[in-house]
Amino acid sequence: MFMKQLLQKLLFSLLLVSAVSLTGWSQSPVSGKAVISQELIITLDETAPLSTQYVFSVEGLDLKDAASAEYFFKLCHDNTAHFSVDYIKREATVYLQEGVKPKTFTVADYNAYFTQIAARYTRMWNVVYN
Repeated sequence: MFMKQLLQKLLFSLLLVSAVSLTGWSQSPVSGKAVISQELIITLDETAPLSTQYVFSVEGLDLKDAASAEYFFKLCHDNTAHFSVDYIKREATVYLQEGVKPKTFTVADYNAYFTQIAARYTRMWNVVYN
């Protein structure tokens, strides 16, 4: 009897884990749109709801090669946002860290944050490219 209950609990646990995994897999986050200026100010699209990730073109930035582009964006990581860059596509993605900022943080609040932090991004740019 004990073995039967153990097997039932194990089977239930496996089914639960599978269901949660499939749900998470099928609901990948939708990327919002953003832009980055020559002054390295990232601006998220304020006409759309807040997303956890935003894609922006880096065409206008003078990225020398894939390694330096990855290094620059790695230096820009902080507890609010982290980045990935696709040098071939000439685009980057900013991932907003959930739970770091208040739940009431809006797209406008993130835009104000990115405006404020642009000077730090410029310093990181100078580390990599100057």
